[in-house]
Amino acid sequence: MKKPREGDPMMRLIDAVLGDVAVRSAMYVARRREDGDAETFVIQTGEDGRCRLGLPDPASDASIEALVAEVQAHVGDVLGAPVPRCPRHEHAVLGIASKGQLRWVCPDGEWECALGDYAELTWPQFDVDGLAPILAGRLERRGITGWLTLGVNVDAQGPVAEFGVPEMTDELSRALRDAAAPLPVTIHRTSRRTRRVGGLPQ
Repeated sequence: MKKPREGDPMMRLIDAVLGDVAVRSAMYVARRREDGDAETFVIQTGEDGRCRLGLPDPASDASIEALVAEVQAHVGDVLGAPVPRCPRHEHAVLGIASKGQLRWVCPDGEWECALGDYAELTWPQFDVDGLAPILAGRLERRGITGWLTLGVNVDAQGPVAEFGVPEMTDELSRALRDAAAPLPVTIHRTSRRTRRVGGLPQ
């Protein structure tokens, strides 16, 4: 059966949707590129989870919205939480399409963002356990290198971002603090050679 083209706008939209709905999860959530075809795609959750969904009509906003709702329902069921969660409420935001462009919108109209901006605009997220990889993504989007270890731990005042760097510079310190804000930051020298995020090698 004919495979979808990876550069197809609908494949990029689906990947962006999955990226946003998985922001709070430590579980792997993504599209299985090798299992799609001209009419369907497969969501991988964890090591064994699979869900095949039909592709929407790219000319129909209603069809795109229906697919996004299906993705949210499936991933939310697997994770046991509404996804992506509204930063102001306990419910999920809605995927609203207009001329093929998707936005996440609070059902109460109190918050919204463009697809792909969820992780950035909701920082820091709700669950401390997932903050380290999300913070690593913020550093990557800003092109910040020069760090070797990254973790987010909790002290008496709340979450604290902790960085290990091979060389301390004012420029790197400012960049790390800006990316982690509003979380407080501690930075220490380290000789570790392998980059690690939250205890996991990168």
